[in-house]
Amino acid sequence: MTSRPAATPRPRFLRLTVVSLALMVGAGTAGFALATGAPFQGWGSGTWDPGQRLAKLQFMTKRALDAVGATSEQENRVHDVIASAAAALAKEGAPIADTRQRLVELLKAPTVDRSAVEALRAEMVRSIDARSRIVAGALVDAAGQLSAEQRTKLIERVTAAIEQRRAAGPWGRAWQMDGQRRDRLPSEGGSGPDRD
Repeated sequence: MTSRPAATPRPRFLRLTVVSLALMVGAGTAGFALATGAPFQGWGSGTWDPGQRLAKLQFMTKRALDAVGATSEQENRVHDVIASAAAALAKEGAPIADTRQRLVELLKAPTVDRSAVEALRAEMVRSIDARSRIVAGALVDAAGQLSAEQRTKLIERVTAAIEQRRAAGPWGRAWQMDGQRRDRLPSEGGSGPDRD
């Protein structure tokens, strides 16, 4: 009969070392991001300057127009419409975040000035109305640069993207618990819990 040596307890310091290193790497990454002044852009938040927003919008528009077969002349005209709308929106006034900060300051005061809050609300409504007019006008102007067939393709593409995003759930994840990606809804012929 052979005797087994007594099991040696696993050293706890190894586990503590791994956890400590993970925390240091995470803290270092967060510190670097804060030190560089880069805005947090995950989950749709963060602050982009108007140039970054325009560049992102132009990029997305180029992809959409390429997908529907727009000519380079059509693309240029649509990009001009977007640039002029972006300039008009920039002139429209303080961003919503600034207005929100003003509201917070009004509500933090020892006594809340009802008339000041009402004036700020009226200013916000006027600003939103003006911005929505600019965006609606730009949409109509951009749509006027495309043929009816291109507009139909574009609307179908946007609608499909919205439905795919909706199917992904509130966290934007199209991956299911079983590890399979659902690119389409089951009603559209995609795989679902009962179709694999």
